[in-house]
Amino acid sequence: VQVGETKEIKIEDVRATYSVKPSTSAIKEGGTLRTSIRTTEVPDNTKLYWSLSGDGDDIDSDDVVGGKLEGEGRVKKGRLNLIHQLKKDLITEGDEILKIKLFTDAERTEQVGDTKEITIEDVIPTYSVKPSTSAIKEGGTLRTSIRTTEVPENTTLYWSLSGDDIN
Repeated sequence: VQVGETKEIKIEDVRATYSVKPSTSAIKEGGTLRTSIRTTEVPDNTKLYWSLSGDGDDIDSDDVVGGKLEGEGRVKKGRLNLIHQLKKDLITEGDEILKIKLFTDAERTEQVGDTKEITIEDVIPTYSVKPSTSAIKEGGTLRTSIRTTEVPENTTLYWSLSGDDIN
């Protein structure tokens, strides 16, 4: 025998959310990109999978220290943090667009969260040549200082002397 009225209660689905936030929208080659992933309604120790890519063949394993363009991590207290060190290739190729994507499956077919795009800016070597003087007498010693930026240690540079009446 029922007593009281029957009440209906709607049970709503709980949906997981995924927020992908890179530390910057533009970074120079050689920089460290940190990506913060925040989730809601995702159980601890849930494995998430990430990928790095670009348009066409802009981004490849040569762009990332360690060469890894895919990986995985486990959610801890609603968070997953990624760190990627970008290689400084010192090749002038123009800006490249790096795309970070997050997935719930190892095959990377079930994307969650938004794709984030980060511009990777070229690091261009510079060279400054400074002679010790602008005029020198025959028999004198000319000292020349070469200052560089973004040139790797132990890079061999070549020089030559030329001008009017130089033999």
